[in-house]
Amino acid sequence: MKYNSPYEIGVGDVVIMTDKTGYKTEHLVLINYIKNETDAKGYTPPSNRTILIDNYGVYLQKEEDL
Repeated sequence: MKYNSPYEIGVGDVVIMTDKTGYKTEHLVLINYIKNETDAKGYTPPSNRTILIDNYGVYLQKEEDL
């Protein structure tokens, strides 16, 4: 599935990312912050930010489309 908006991505979703060579990797959504939306602890991010984790425990941070 191609995500068109950060509103479509939820914590716990598995997203597939394709690199420039066409290699696909799965990542688990750990955190999905949406610009100007306040979370339960009162944090309001200044920009969209999604933090992902891969099968090896490596964290990625994507601010562009997934």
